[in-house]
Amino acid sequence: MSKWFVALCVPASLVVALAGAACSKGTGPMTPSAPSGAAPQPAASLSGATIAGAVMPAAGTSSVHAMGAAITVSVVGTGISATIDASGNFTLQNVPQGDVTLSFMGNGVDARLTLTGVSDHESIHIVVNLHGTTADADETERETADNRAEVEGRISSITASTRTVVVGRRQIMLLIPSGVPIHHGSTSIDFAALVVGDRIHAHATKSGTSFTATEVEVQNEKADVPNPGDDHGHDGNDANEAEVKGTVSGAAAGHACPAFTFSVGSTAVTTTASTKFEDTSCAAVVNGVSVQVKGTRTSATAITATKVEKQ
Repeated sequence: MSKWFVALCVPASLVVALAGAACSKGTGPMTPSAPSGAAPQPAASLSGATIAGAVMPAAGTSSVHAMGAAITVSVVGTGISATIDASGNFTLQNVPQGDVTLSFMGNGVDARLTLTGVSDHESIHIVVNLHGTTADADETERETADNRAEVEGRISSITASTRTVVVGRRQIMLLIPSGVPIHHGSTSIDFAALVVGDRIHAHATKSGTSFTATEVEVQNEKADVPNPGDDHGHDGNDANEAEVKGTVSGAAAGHACPAFTFSVGSTAVTTTASTKFEDTSCAAVVNGVSVQVKGTRTSATAITATKVEKQ
């Protein structure tokens, strides 16, 4: 008798479960419920890109705060913003995809900078030069979720034996394997023709902290020519030729002519009695004017102008 009693003494909870299963049979697939004590599911990861930057003071200014305290950086059309710290650094998170315009606002500063093609979960690092109403991205490093990268900035050192260059203030080590195309405009150049101070834009892949280039473009620090070896291009024979385009800053009010100094981006430009001015005059080269300057490089960040042309 005790055997039958044990066999029939089924817990009530199991009876309910079995009854529920029997009733649901044939009505469709069962969807199990999470047990009452289960841990909550993690929240979905944040979307959007992260943009971190360093704001550099205008030419002739000792610090970021000296040119305008409490500068705010915001993403135009959103509520995303940050205030730069005492070192000029800022971080913006959850930045939406697409073309993004950053606004820099503060005492004496009202400038905008556009970053194109921002993707979801992309990490972007920029170094920005501010000049009152203009903002230039002097250096850019972009990394996507699938380890594609873009590096843009000036070469600070070159190691020929390993075919590596160091780029920008962040000291990005970029490997340029043999066979990777290097070009300046329509002209293909050799690794040996690269010089410290060249501004490059590299497409690359990233593995850990290493960047390996898949294509390198030398930008407009030197005159572009259709044919190598014609004494005007980046062919290794005219390594000191330089060309910059951008907005004038750092020019003293009522500067003396014909010899004076101003900045285009982070490049210091010096004019002399031999400098030619096209579509403008020496006196008309003032802060905020857009110019193209050609000349001779005297250092990685300075040139002596042979021609200044208004853009």
